[in-house]
Amino acid sequence: GSTYAHDRQTYTILIVRDITERKQIEAEREKALSDALDRAERDPLTGLYNHHAFHKRLTAQAQSLENGGLPFTLVLMDMNNFKFFNEAYGHAAGDKVLMAVADAMRSFCGRSDIAARLGGDEFALLL
Repeated sequence: GSTYAHDRQTYTILIVRDITERKQIEAEREKALSDALDRAERDPLTGLYNHHAFHKRLTAQAQSLENGGLPFTLVLMDMNNFKFFNEAYGHAAGDKVLMAVADAMRSFCGRSDIAARLGGDEFALLL
């Protein structure tokens, strides 16, 4: 608002607007953007980080180590004969196996650990 004097009288003008709806829309947009960014970094089947997101975090961890950060462990895994399994039992069964591997990885990862699916049957852990 503003205040001004006119002929020895003081007037106060206030403008009040309810911005609740605008703030809700902004919060919804922020949440949608955050969700989209998270989905862009995740493997759609397993929910683990994808190849790109993993390498981004690995690079950051390596730079941190160069600057005196804590050491880390890198585990790379490849499932032998997975193509044969998919052909023999079908892709639905193969997807269940991949999800089981992802669940197992999540079960022993700590809060700061990174589990990723790098490709078809390739996984990685950054501990």
